[in-house]
Amino acid sequence: MSDWREVINKLAEGIRNEPILAFVAFIVVVLALVGPLIPSSFLPLIYIIVGGVVLVYIAARWLGLKREPSARSIEKEPTPNPILTPQSSTVTFASSTSFSPDARKEYLDALITDFQPARLVGRDPTRADPSRGVPLLEQLYVSLDTTTNVEIKEEKKKQRQRAEPAEFLREKTRPLTALEALTQSKDRRVVLLGLPGSGKSTFVRYLALRHAEALRDASLDMQKLLPGWHGQAVMPLVVPLGRLAESFPSATRNGNARLVEQFVRANLESDERTRPFAASVLDVLHQAGGLVLFDGLDEVADLNRRPLVVQAIQDFVQQYGKNSATRFLATCRKFSYNDARWKFAGWETHELAPFTPQKISEFVKAWYDEHQRLDPARRDDYENKRASLSNALQSGDRRGLAKIADNPLILTVMSVVHTHYGKLPDTRAEVYERCIDLLLLRWEMIRTIGGQKRQRTLLDDLNVERKRLYDALFEIAYEAHAGRDSQNKEQQARVTHKLLTGVLNDHFQDPGKVQTFLDYCDGANGLLMFQGEEKLADDPSDAPRRRFYAFPHLTFEEYLAARRLKGGNIGQRVRELVDANYDRWREVVMLLGEQLCFLDDDSERMNFILEKLAPIQPAQNEKDWRARWMAGDLLTLYQRRFKDPSPHAARLAQDLVRLIESNALAPVERAAAANALAELGDPRAGVSVKDGLPDLVWCTIPDGDFTMGDNEEYGGGKSFEYNIQKPFYIARYPITNEQFDAFENDPDGYKKDDWWTREGSKWRGNRERHEKYGGVFDLPNHPVVNVTWYEAVAFARWLDEKLKGKNVKFNVWQTDHVEPLQLPTSNLQLEIRLPSEAEWEKAASWDDEKKIKRRYPWGDDPDPNRANYGDTQIGATSAVGSFPNGKSPYHVLDMSGNVWEWCMTRWVDDYKNYSTNENNNPEGDESRVIRGGAFNNVLQNVRGAYRLRRDPDNRLGYRGFRVVLASV
Repeated sequence: MSDWREVINKLAEGIRNEPILAFVAFIVVVLALVGPLIPSSFLPLIYIIVGGVVLVYIAARWLGLKREPSARSIEKEPTPNPILTPQSSTVTFASSTSFSPDARKEYLDALITDFQPARLVGRDPTRADPSRGVPLLEQLYVSLDTTTNVEIKEEKKKQRQRAEPAEFLREKTRPLTALEALTQSKDRRVVLLGLPGSGKSTFVRYLALRHAEALRDASLDMQKLLPGWHGQAVMPLVVPLGRLAESFPSATRNGNARLVEQFVRANLESDERTRPFAASVLDVLHQAGGLVLFDGLDEVADLNRRPLVVQAIQDFVQQYGKNSATRFLATCRKFSYNDARWKFAGWETHELAPFTPQKISEFVKAWYDEHQRLDPARRDDYENKRASLSNALQSGDRRGLAKIADNPLILTVMSVVHTHYGKLPDTRAEVYERCIDLLLLRWEMIRTIGGQKRQRTLLDDLNVERKRLYDALFEIAYEAHAGRDSQNKEQQARVTHKLLTGVLNDHFQDPGKVQTFLDYCDGANGLLMFQGEEKLADDPSDAPRRRFYAFPHLTFEEYLAARRLKGGNIGQRVRELVDANYDRWREVVMLLGEQLCFLDDDSERMNFILEKLAPIQPAQNEKDWRARWMAGDLLTLYQRRFKDPSPHAARLAQDLVRLIESNALAPVERAAAANALAELGDPRAGVSVKDGLPDLVWCTIPDGDFTMGDNEEYGGGKSFEYNIQKPFYIARYPITNEQFDAFENDPDGYKKDDWWTREGSKWRGNRERHEKYGGVFDLPNHPVVNVTWYEAVAFARWLDEKLKGKNVKFNVWQTDHVEPLQLPTSNLQLEIRLPSEAEWEKAASWDDEKKIKRRYPWGDDPDPNRANYGDTQIGATSAVGSFPNGKSPYHVLDMSGNVWEWCMTRWVDDYKNYSTNENNNPEGDESRVIRGGAFNNVLQNVRGAYRLRRDPDNRLGYRGFRVVLASV
């Protein structure tokens, strides 16, 4: 077989050059032009020669390609300067770099070694070898979702005779995964937000690990390692932003790419494993592309440096983002990303969603599956523990631990505690306490004692009371945390050797014990871990490198710092810290509240804190409002623990109402404060229930003409004049969860046939209540969602019947307050029902005084501070009325964004002959109109004229509704 290949190659040797190929092409052209003049007897010979040359050339090229070495064989060749291409792990060569072929391998090995073990193990680092018993991140990782929802389209149950726009297809929604958010970003740059412990850094570690594994072993399939990733693996580069900020010289006034480049090189040079790759990593990134992971903008302690960090990153991305194979990710805590000074311009922003019950179950199964893999002899024991933990995290469990298990870090902590103790404590604070206890007990390493190597624990070797060790850790955590927002150059975001030894000397009074503690930090994973040595940016050139340490996660530092806060004058101390840096101390104070409530049973000190955060004097500024928001969150803890109410409870609830109604704070913060009010009991009129029935507030809508529709897409085709013949009242807010619950909890409510249309009754079947969405969507002061048109009609009929024949005192909104209006409904022939499409649009957008139509309820200019839609970045429904500046001309709220609202009207494609075609008959199963848009929609969808249709049995896509009180 090889002989004929050699013959072809020899024949091809003389025809591989471009001039000969050009000559062949020239002959072909000549034949085409003068072929008829050449004697026919010569033509076959010419064709055979030219065709033979071409065939030999093609065969030779094919064989040459087949024999080219693979990516892996090239990588092993002793040729200098390997650089990855964007398309694959094949290596090319760049003259600007110089490192051995092993440098890249050693860099990847270092990443794998660092990121493969799961955190919080609390064991000797030599056990990072999977064969020696450490759970692996890749075995425990559960895919993270974002709060961004995407639609899944399917064909409608009833096929229509004509084609329909995509928006008219029956829709389902699902969360966009964090990986999809990164891979589907058109600009290849994403900011990922999340609450503490929501998985931001774990996602970074997992991405880096999977790409490093795929590049390290070319036989691995990237699509199996990281399902959903588009294309080949690329070089991962993790940049911790807290440390990046520390590296900036104090004189830095503007951030630039050079600052990032210097840090990246210095960071790799500080580790002997990655030092050979340090000089070339940026060339690899520039020429071959990569995955650059900027982790922890919130860990940039000095707020004045955050804008500089963002500037530096954006300049870096501008230079290194030209390669289409490169993607960039930045992570930050949610409440640390509200200031425009340190927001990334032009980056897509997504927020990590809490774990769903399904993901909690996935993690628990993965956790105990991994333990069974590591210790097969205890398979039955671990299976029983899996069932036990799963049961403890069910929503019906009396401890309510399911409410905190949706946080991945807390779930991991609970799993560690459960594995060790066999059961879980009753509160988050107790879970943290147990986990810290566990880490101290397991903070172990191999030590040589009497010439023999033995497994020892920190407590064994220190030989001190546990309280002394705890007190030292509390102070270390507090001082380190305080240093995060200090201007003192000697107190950086991490725990310095100077801070650590100073505190330990004060508490142990024994240099030997201090050294023992440092040995454990250096040699074993525990509550404090050695991070490395480096010079600070402003150190003299001859200054020695400094040693740094860190807690396993910022939340542990915060929990321990909270333990240090206890003491005299606690209320004043908390207020001073919160005023100095709310962003830095919020989580510390919340953890302090949990400790006081659930560990110390200390209502007295809780009330001291509440009094200082929410004094009698009215709030004057943003600091005052933020303090009241925090007080509201702390009061929810108080009410869960103590039977007797706090003396500050009623005043604080009213403070939160004023916070909402005065449009204080940023939308995300205001929405969070309203969520606290939901748990405390929202006292606002129109939000809750009174005497078992929804307590509605009505807004008056006059009769008369108005302009309906617009000429934009889904605006009805063309605007026209519509006449509302009689005045009516419309509910100021959408119907809330608490109000809809009243309908479902009434024995004569949801289950009674009288309220349902014929088709609605068929659809309801054996259902006894609607399907709740879960999480924040179910808070009592949020608009009800997952409601079909049938259910909305049934609710309105139920409420109408409940009020008939009674002299009901209706609350009507008058400019800035509520006034009672006595309406004998039986005499006036009024009914409660869904609004027609025309009634809804007039209430939302018509300015009767100026006789003009507004694009949005508040005016013509978009404003994410006036409505809850996509640009507002709340990522969920918000309590009704949380956007008071978004009111319509008639003072109706939430008509733009938050939830889609059902209308009574049957769908028609456009407004042509609308006065004839309008149909508000409640019977039938035809599609109905929805209006207003929802929290996850783009600006176009929340304008007043925008309209869509949905089938009456459709509950997906955040459907809610409000009602009107109108003449029969």
